[in-house]
Amino acid sequence: MRHTFAITPAKVTGFLFVSFPDSPYMIYLNHDDNTQVKEILMIHIDQYPQLKLLCWNLDHNIPLEGSDALALYERNWWMVDQEALESHERQLIDRLVNEFGNGVFLA
Repeated sequence: MRHTFAITPAKVTGFLFVSFPDSPYMIYLNHDDNTQVKEILMIHIDQYPQLKLLCWNLDHNIPLEGSDALALYERNWWMVDQEALESHERQLIDRLVNEFGNGVFLA
């Protein structure tokens, strides 16, 4: 399987956004002193209906960092319609919990 991606230089020197057209994720590359590359999971809010509802006051065109998305889910879990969660959004939450919550969902 071949993946296409686009690399967009950010306005700040040393940062790149790597996005995959067939994926709701973005990877944010941070070059620290030209020695390390840090990948940061960025979430497209529009791809996830329940997250979109939680982000009512945010610009949906700006990707949300994965750790921030997990914090929003945890802090506002009482507002999430769990029966309406689509499978891809459940998978996102599982991924966020594993990557940023050390396997624990604090709701």
